[in-house]
Amino acid sequence: MSLPQSQSVLIEVFASLRYFVHKFALLLFTSDCFLSPIIEKVIKYSNSSLTPIRKGATDLLYCLLSTNLKRTRFETIVCVSRLASSDSSGLLYLQSSLNRIEALAAVDSRSSGTHLVDRPRGGNQAPDSSMGTVDEEGEEEVSILHIVGRIREILKVSPLYLFLLFLLFSKIVVFLL
Repeated sequence: MSLPQSQSVLIEVFASLRYFVHKFALLLFTSDCFLSPIIEKVIKYSNSSLTPIRKGATDLLYCLLSTNLKRTRFETIVCVSRLASSDSSGLLYLQSSLNRIEALAAVDSRSSGTHLVDRPRGGNQAPDSSMGTVDEEGEEEVSILHIVGRIREILKVSPLYLFLLFLLFSKIVVFLL
């Protein structure tokens, strides 16, 4: 996906990657060496002006988020921050991708009876006033809709601030490694 591809090839690649996510989620989510490049390209294609490409990329991103929200959310926010800091004027199509993710989450939660929440391990949860619930260890439960809201906040922020935020995240990640 690093070289320009035709629309039909990209649509098939996204469908194949969705299948891969379902079949080999354990392998995919155990290492950032696979997940990071995929999410970076998916975010890029989620901002495509071509509707079929944008739809395929958005469906793949939703598949990644719904399969393992805990591993995907941080990388998604970092990639969106990177994209917003480099191209703040051309993120119009990313908004429509976020709308599609919200719609998919709503349909999925209605059909399965869940709220697509990444629940931390632990015991009882106590309600929190703003973004969901917090468990007894203080870890916040995060939903796909919550992540979409954070991405929308990132897109509203100025490019200079995003660049500084990206530098800060980079230093934290390097420090943690």
